[in-house]
Amino acid sequence: ALPALAETGAFHLPLFAVGEETARLAREAGFRDVRAAPDAAALFARMDRELLPASGALLYARGHDVTEAPPPGLNVQDVEVY
Repeated sequence: ALPALAETGAFHLPLFAVGEETARLAREAGFRDVRAAPDAAALFARMDRELLPASGALLYARGHDVTEAPPPGLNVQDVEVY
């Protein structure tokens, strides 16, 4: 998913990543505001704490098999990318 996101040129937008390895790769790809958590549940909890509904829509680039859902109240556009 990172190569496709990097092609958008949206390096100024916050990127929430599951795992430090994904966060490292995002930084190497040029994303400046990368926020990570060890798993999806922790990441969604962080998003719920740090983002406001007025923050606008979020792109949730995810795999086929997911077990966690984004927090309610956030405008999430869900796209399966792998």
